[in-house]
Amino acid sequence: SWYLDVNGKYRVSDKLFISGQAGTTRGLGDTPGDLGYESNLPNGGLNYLMHGISGPANVSFPGIDTADYNAATLAGAWWAVVKVVDKESYAQADAEWALDRGIVESAKFGVRFADHLRQVHYPNNGGCGFGNPDPAFACNGTAPWDGALYPSNFGRGFGAGPGFFPPMWIQNPNTVRDFIYSHGSTTEPYWPGEFSVSEKTAAVYAMANLAGPKWRGNVGVRFVHTKQLVHYNVPGDTIVSPNFGDYTPVTDNRSYNDVLPSANLRFDLAKDLVSRVSVARTMTRPDYSALAGAITSLDNITLSGRGGNVNLKPVRSTNYDATLEWYFAPKSLLSAGVFYMDMSSYVGFGTSKQMLANTNHGGAIEEFTITAPINVKAKNKGFELGYQQALGAGFGAAANYTYANGKDSDGAGLVGSSKHTYNVEGYYENDVFSVRLAYTYRSDYLVGLDRSTTQYEAGVGNLAMSASYKLSDRFSLQFDALNLNNPVLRYYGDNKDQPRAFYSNGRQFFFGVRAAL
Repeated sequence: SWYLDVNGKYRVSDKLFISGQAGTTRGLGDTPGDLGYESNLPNGGLNYLMHGISGPANVSFPGIDTADYNAATLAGAWWAVVKVVDKESYAQADAEWALDRGIVESAKFGVRFADHLRQVHYPNNGGCGFGNPDPAFACNGTAPWDGALYPSNFGRGFGAGPGFFPPMWIQNPNTVRDFIYSHGSTTEPYWPGEFSVSEKTAAVYAMANLAGPKWRGNVGVRFVHTKQLVHYNVPGDTIVSPNFGDYTPVTDNRSYNDVLPSANLRFDLAKDLVSRVSVARTMTRPDYSALAGAITSLDNITLSGRGGNVNLKPVRSTNYDATLEWYFAPKSLLSAGVFYMDMSSYVGFGTSKQMLANTNHGGAIEEFTITAPINVKAKNKGFELGYQQALGAGFGAAANYTYANGKDSDGAGLVGSSKHTYNVEGYYENDVFSVRLAYTYRSDYLVGLDRSTTQYEAGVGNLAMSASYKLSDRFSLQFDALNLNNPVLRYYGDNKDQPRAFYSNGRQFFFGVRAAL
């Protein structure tokens, strides 16, 4: 990735300042090879023992020796690459005018323009077997095996106990890739997964900074125009006719406007007591992948998949906040606040039926249940508590807690919203050295829908540390450590008796040198 950014500021007079900024950025994401090799275990049988989310299920195949590669038969092999291009050009201009007229201290106004493009390319090699419905690429034999087995401690990192997984052969990725190429299958676009979104935005705003006896704040309004052009492919006429079914390129375009007023006020109730209130209308555009009508994932066994919604509206919300802050000592604070969010168009999830090609069955058109984002109404309300204190001699502590109770109009929880979140932090700092240790916890939350089924992540805590040492006025050393408690991420379905996935990302350490020019 790369970016170019230029900015400048000019004083027109003692009361008027103008500034400008323009830039362009481009990023490329490239998954060089997503390999798959799937086998059948004839007459293997199946035994399993579930453990909820405390650990993965124990699985065994009593009718077969899973370490014997020759006992397995090949079901299919495939290879795919995902390339994502993301680029944006933008320009903005702002002005600040000092007025000092009554309660109006100054005014700010400005404009901003942006042109964004997201493209997803999905070249796919169907390989052989069910990964490619073309009979010319039927599987012949099996890929060579070098005798490798899964390690005996496989799964220990995410809580697997004895008996979790029987001794099982494992394939070399390079061997699988060579095996796929040996069948002569060609690489072509996976049309249902490809899309592009062009989004052009223009915004203009005006804001007044206000002040009076023991109070100050600002009021303003922003007008935003959004124009979107989406290209994707849908099942249908034979305009493009790949091995993955017949698809037709489709182009959708739309535009919409938003008027976003806001007001923020601060009241000095006493020398050490401050109250803040705010109300604002906000708009958050959907993720580009959610906008594309493309089908980005299909499961040919469960006849389900995921896709986008080209008619998806942005999240529009009216937000109310009120906070009380007590500065009880130097660099020390106790705060309490309440919030309420009224979302007229929240992004939830729904399902629809679509006729798509099942590559397990030679490309036969079958009915799939597709999960896609939809707009619903939602509300979120709660409160926040905060604490910060300088303890002396360079030491300090901080903590905060948030309670959020969010539901959409169907009574479902909000995606990504935990009911309980808290953070506890301790630190030491002086002119040369600083170190911080922080523990963050969030309770269970809704991740979304996976293959038409709700998926949640169980509550998890994370311990992190950061430290810096100043070598000189220009150079400093930086050290960061994440996941010090080595947490396991646990995902489940409708309840905790239905585990979906376990992830252990391990402890992560970063070291760097910072230079100031």
